[in-house]
Amino acid sequence: MYSLAYPSSWHDIPASKDGSHYGKDFVNEAIGSPEQLSPTGIWLNVQVDTQPTQACSMSGSIPPSVATRQVSTDGATGTQYVSESGAAGPYALRNGWCYSFRFLTSSRQDFEQHVSEVDTILGSFRFNR
Repeated sequence: MYSLAYPSSWHDIPASKDGSHYGKDFVNEAIGSPEQLSPTGIWLNVQVDTQPTQACSMSGSIPPSVATRQVSTDGATGTQYVSESGAAGPYALRNGWCYSFRFLTSSRQDFEQHVSEVDTILGSFRFNR
């Protein structure tokens, strides 16, 4: 499905599957849900939809308070949307499958502290399809 590298101090949460949707989570703290994140915590959620029925992109309107930045996954450039709760994206359609990334933090400032980790993780991502 895909491969990625994340810091060795991070925790790998068991994968989930719901129909054509596969989810995988990684977190830098020993917690059970994103609601438990400390101000230095970051939670990564990777979603893969093997049978997407809608566009592989951010849905809905984007509020003016959301900033964008360009990131790279497996050589493809995409947009990441940074808000007060972290960052959504990029979204990538590859061979009919939709891949999406979400990095959850307690604030935009906390996300900014993790930008180098986020860029390293996204840069290591490889589509295996």
